[in-house]
Amino acid sequence: MSLRATPIFLAFGLSGALVACGDKEPEDTGTAPDLDTDSDTDTEECSGTAPVIEEVSCENSGIQPHYETGEDTVTLTIRAETSDADGDLDYYTFELFYDEEIDGSIDTSSSPFSPSSGAVDVDACEAGLVSLGTVLYLAGGDPAYDTLYEWGVVVTDGAGLSSEVGIVECYTPKSTGEDGGEETSDSGA
Repeated sequence: MSLRATPIFLAFGLSGALVACGDKEPEDTGTAPDLDTDSDTDTEECSGTAPVIEEVSCENSGIQPHYETGEDTVTLTIRAETSDADGDLDYYTFELFYDEEIDGSIDTSSSPFSPSSGAVDVDACEAGLVSLGTVLYLAGGDPAYDTLYEWGVVVTDGAGLSSEVGIVECYTPKSTGEDGGEETSDSGA
């Protein structure tokens, strides 16, 4: 089975201007950027408040070429509109979880997906509203086609503070790429 979450992101600075947009994987530097904390400047230190996931959404993103094989593959996109009062979402980690028990909670102790980390091209302390997302390439195993799941997202900011889990319910697409959750179940055969 081939499961991979490919990160995508849109970022908005505090002014609301579009900062970055794309479906390429952001640069993973492995560490948060250094913050200028020199008291002789007007630069404010941005840390101390955790990000808040304002909304999680999911959408059938159709059939796309697989990131490794190039074969047409059914995809699902999960997005999290995330704010952070201190603006330190210029570096982030996006974690994705899911389960079949529709009960408004998700176990975040483990995930089959590797966390996505990246940097948003803005000045320090100016990434206060960011739309982060990931594209899942579905192979029909687990998660299965045409199945209702709760999807959970946790975002960690540049200071290492994590949001509460944001949750959304949605069906995975059918094996044909059509929307799931309609009429009959799809076994993927």
